[in-house]
Amino acid sequence: GDPQKFAMRSVVSGFGSCLRETGIALDRMGSRFQFDFSFQEKLSRHRPVYNLDGKIPTIQPHTFVSSTSTVVGDVSLGSKSSVWYSAVVRADTAKVSIGENTHIQDGAVVKSVSDTLNNTMIGSNVLIGQGAVVNQCTIGDSACVGSGAIVGTGSSIGSHARLEAGAILPPNSTVPDSQVWAGSPAKYVRDVSEEDKAAAASEA
Repeated sequence: GDPQKFAMRSVVSGFGSCLRETGIALDRMGSRFQFDFSFQEKLSRHRPVYNLDGKIPTIQPHTFVSSTSTVVGDVSLGSKSSVWYSAVVRADTAKVSIGENTHIQDGAVVKSVSDTLNNTMIGSNVLIGQGAVVNQCTIGDSACVGSGAIVGTGSSIGSHARLEAGAILPPNSTVPDSQVWAGSPAKYVRDVSEEDKAAAASEA
């Protein structure tokens, strides 16, 4: 990008932060004069959506981003998708693109932190299970990453494929469409059945 534009955006962002903090300080001072000390209660100031170096997450209508999750940087979140409690979606130096009706469950981590690799691309109707870790990879439509599974950097998971709970997929691995992989390291187990597809559709 243009260095001057980036520098100006950083200055404006810093000025905005100063204004916000000044406003909070003035609000607290006014509350003291009114003998209202409720501001001293221990409340979380966590914001679930953050910009990073001028890159602002793009969140489509009808999505759910929980109050304790974190979505930061160059993230695109499709309509009817969700990021559940304590989940993290990080796009530090490369983009994270998430399709429609895709669900990042509690405590899962999706990250794109290297500018030397491709963006993280997650399709539509995908389920990322609780506590799963997805490192800069590609996941096709209607795929499922089970709870606690780890997807290695540079990997590819095909459409309708399933990585079972607790599996560890090594970096630069490829799971073809409609296959089930499991284990550590993850290996082919069987093809996805019609029953699997029906169950995945009901979960989505």
